[in-house]
Amino acid sequence: LPKPGKSGVPGPGHYKSSPAIGEQKESKRSTSPRAVFGTATRDAQAKVYLDPELMKQYYGKESAPPGSYNVPGALGRQVASTKESAPGIKIGTSLRALDYAVARAKDMPGAGQYNMYKAVGKQPLSNKKTLPTYSFGSSTRDASKKTFISKEHEKQAFGMFSPGPGTAKPYTSSGPQQLSTKTSSPSAGFGTSKRLKDYANDAPGSGSYYA
Repeated sequence: LPKPGKSGVPGPGHYKSSPAIGEQKESKRSTSPRAVFGTATRDAQAKVYLDPELMKQYYGKESAPPGSYNVPGALGRQVASTKESAPGIKIGTSLRALDYAVARAKDMPGAGQYNMYKAVGKQPLSNKKTLPTYSFGSSTRDASKKTFISKEHEKQAFGMFSPGPGTAKPYTSSGPQQLSTKTSSPSAGFGTSKRLKDYANDAPGSGSYYA
C-alpha cells in the first residue's frame, strides 16, 4: 500500500476541470458552435443587405455627394485593373530643327572671329582643288632675244651674241678632244723604259776611277 500523503494525486479543490460548455482546450474534445452578440452600432444595420426591393429605399443615402469624389478619366492611363489603357502618343522632348541650329550656333565663332579661306590661289584645304595659275616671268628683256622663234628670226641675230675676235678660246684639234662631238685621234708616245738593258752594267766610265 502506498504511504499516506505520498501518492502525488492532488486533493479535492486543488485541480481545475475543463468546462464542457464553451471553447474546449483539449484536442480530443470539439468545441460546439456558439452565437455571440455583435458589437456593431445600430447605424451599420442599414447597410446590411436583405433583398433587392428593400435596398431600393436606400438609393443615394450612402452615396457620396456631387463633387466629393474623383471619377477616373476614360482617356490616358487607366488606374482600375478592369479598364485597359489605350495606346497613347507622346510629344517628343528632343531638340527640333530650330533648337538644334541655336545649340549648334553656340559653339561657332561670331562674325569676324574666324578667317575664311580664299577661293582664288593656292587652296590649303585638301578637299579644294587648286586651279592652274599664270605668273609673270622674272627674266630680263635681254634674254627674250635669245628665244628661238624661227630660222628667219635667227638670221638677224647672227654675230650679236658671238664672242669678239681674240676673246674666244678655240679648242685644239691635236691631242685629246674635250668636246664630246669631236673624236680624239690615235697618238704615239715616246717610251720611258731603259734602252740596251743587257749591255748596261754598274762599271764606272773612263776617267772615273783610280787605277
